[in-house]
Amino acid sequence: MLPLSEFLAEDPKDVFPLNSSPDGRYLTGSHPGYLQYSPPSTPPPPTLTISNQTGRIPITSASGQFSGFQQYTPPTKDNKFDGHSRISSVDRPVAVVSTHHQEAQLPNADSGVLGTENDHGEDDFLHQGKPVRNYKNFPGRNIFFCGGRIMTSRDFPAFIVAILLLTVPTGLFHGFTSPFLWHRVSPAAPIVQAYLFIVAFSSMLKTSWTDPGVIPRGIDGDPPMDPPRELDVTSASFYAPQSLPRLKEVQVGMYTVRLKYCETCRIYRPPRCSHCRQCDNCVEDEDHHCIWLNNCIGRRNYRYFLIFVSTASIYALYTSALCLTHLLLLYRDRKNNPSGVPSFQSDVLAKAPVSALVMVFAFIMGLAVGALATYHFWLATVNRTTHEQWSASMMRPHVVDNPFDRGSIFANCAAVFCRPPTRSYIRRRDYTVA
Repeated sequence: MLPLSEFLAEDPKDVFPLNSSPDGRYLTGSHPGYLQYSPPSTPPPPTLTISNQTGRIPITSASGQFSGFQQYTPPTKDNKFDGHSRISSVDRPVAVVSTHHQEAQLPNADSGVLGTENDHGEDDFLHQGKPVRNYKNFPGRNIFFCGGRIMTSRDFPAFIVAILLLTVPTGLFHGFTSPFLWHRVSPAAPIVQAYLFIVAFSSMLKTSWTDPGVIPRGIDGDPPMDPPRELDVTSASFYAPQSLPRLKEVQVGMYTVRLKYCETCRIYRPPRCSHCRQCDNCVEDEDHHCIWLNNCIGRRNYRYFLIFVSTASIYALYTSALCLTHLLLLYRDRKNNPSGVPSFQSDVLAKAPVSALVMVFAFIMGLAVGALATYHFWLATVNRTTHEQWSASMMRPHVVDNPFDRGSIFANCAAVFCRPPTRSYIRRRDYTVA
């Protein structure tokens, strides 16, 4: 009988069965027995396949040997990770580093293993940015609707009041006055009134829902700075002097125009550009911010604004004239009646009180909006914005010439009404990678 030690090699790691059975577990010979097997010190890393099932997951090595269990909860779309981490609930393999007969540590969001910049094995998945539209990351105070197609401000109460001031009198007119004029005067009278309303209302919405000409931010993120001024010890100010961005000068015709730097938008404002405090944007050729239209009035919607104020004033005065016609026809009918002397109060106002109210209201609104339209048409003849006109009025008697004057009324009006439209600079419906 041979001892079992003769079947063992000198190195315990190099143990192989001699005359073993086909399955490699038992020794054959005079002294059958078991060989003690020592596993490799550094086994190949096991691979764990994560599924969408919650529970205990077996961990096996590359050679198929069981290593233990791991409790696993799949990530969901509601999981919030910091920084660059982006986890989806799709099935994908995750490599787990483990030692023999030890539980593998599954990376989770709290440990910071998944979604870090140093996790090069999953950079392609975790750092793959999701494209979003530009309007979702817009830094101003505007609000967007219909996938970024509609851009407006936040003054909704005043805008709703303006819509009611335009639509309620129209509804009252067509409900009480229009049927009488249709039969007694002509069908063309209420049809023309309805056409003027459609033009005024559509131009109002176009002015309110159009990008006025917002200039993108960060174009001049690092401007050249002027050296700080010396501290004046005689001054009452306790603040140390600070360096300010250097002014730029551009040539407009024969005039030199200085460009100021906007600290909020981090750009040098182009000529005729102003920063709107309500919208928190720099707008090209900004005229003013209109709370009734809930938007800035700038280069891209100024023409629609002029159409609105001019059409609305004509519409209001025309509506007032039609209501007055209704009242006069009622008075004439009563006067031709031989039953008695007509009374305007009892015979006319009592029969058509709505027409009388609409007449007075439309006349007042027509005068107010008409005065505004006249002022803006005068500004168009001199090619100035409201901001420029106010600045010129405050600087008197040191009024400087208008560098944008074309020399004639016709040329100035052509520059305002006939200039080609420009595309939106902010490209609010384009995609960028988040």
